[in-house]
Amino acid sequence: MNFFNHKPKSSGKLSTNIAWAFQIVWRSGPGLTVANVILTFIQSLLPLINLYLIKLVIDGVSAGLTAPDRVAAFQGVTFLIIISGCVVLFERIVGTLGGLVGTAQAELVTDRMYEILHAKSAEMDLEYYENSDYYDVLHRAQREAPYRPTRILNGLFSLGQSAISLIAIGGLLLSFHWSVPIFLIVAAMPSLLIRFRFANTIYTWSRRRTPIERKASYFSSMLTEGGHAKEIRLFNLGNIFIERFGNLRSLIRRERLDLLTKRAVADLVTNSGAIVPAFALYGFLAHRALNGLMTIGDLVMFYQAVQRGQSYLQQILGSIADLYENNLFLSNVH
Repeated sequence: MNFFNHKPKSSGKLSTNIAWAFQIVWRSGPGLTVANVILTFIQSLLPLINLYLIKLVIDGVSAGLTAPDRVAAFQGVTFLIIISGCVVLFERIVGTLGGLVGTAQAELVTDRMYEILHAKSAEMDLEYYENSDYYDVLHRAQREAPYRPTRILNGLFSLGQSAISLIAIGGLLLSFHWSVPIFLIVAAMPSLLIRFRFANTIYTWSRRRTPIERKASYFSSMLTEGGHAKEIRLFNLGNIFIERFGNLRSLIRRERLDLLTKRAVADLVTNSGAIVPAFALYGFLAHRALNGLMTIGDLVMFYQAVQRGQSYLQQILGSIADLYENNLFLSNVH
């Protein structure tokens, strides 16, 4: 960690930071990493299996309404419902295991990052401790180091899980019409561009506000730690420090909320725009079903496929944006 590398690394360093983060995560717990990969792959497939089972259930019910032996039809549908329930139960179990594995891995990575940070700090020459720039970079490293590598890896797992699911859903939607996946991708792109833009904005703001955050942390430590308790009470400095801390935190809070509000509004606008093509597809599906061009089961399956496809696509674009943002902040450490 170079404490005097003040210039933010370009997005071209994304692969380097990802590789470094993965190395840290792997060394912290290789077994947990393998388990996380396996559970992520399983989680990406189970919802799609259940989607197809739902189609079979609905088609079975539709066929059973006109079948001569409704008892046999009901038995077949009941069997499919039981299988679907087992898939959902297994999905919940895998999700719970994945959460536990992810939590355990995050704890190990956090401890490992503190080891690296403390070791690098101990290696620095004494002259660096007289440099305010050093403290700015150290403050950012202390703030970002414990969790950014885990976020990058979790982002990769989320990206992989959503990508596998989207590929399968995309194949299903292609069987309906070749333009549907392209239609959904184009509708979702503005959201990704907005996320990239605000990732850079928030990162730049965070770097600019580091000295103010350090001042606030200084006043907080003076008020809460015992080293200066006597002097603060002797010179009646408590109220002064409390006021100064409050003013600094108020400034940081207002600016952060202003940025987050602007991002939320931009996200709302772009996500609202993505609703239109989805509901246009729903109308097209209903039209085909009413004209006898697909079964009720097909209608439900494709309807949910459009919903899930849009959801998986949003998750993929969100994971890409998060990787970009975490890469920017990880440059404070790596």
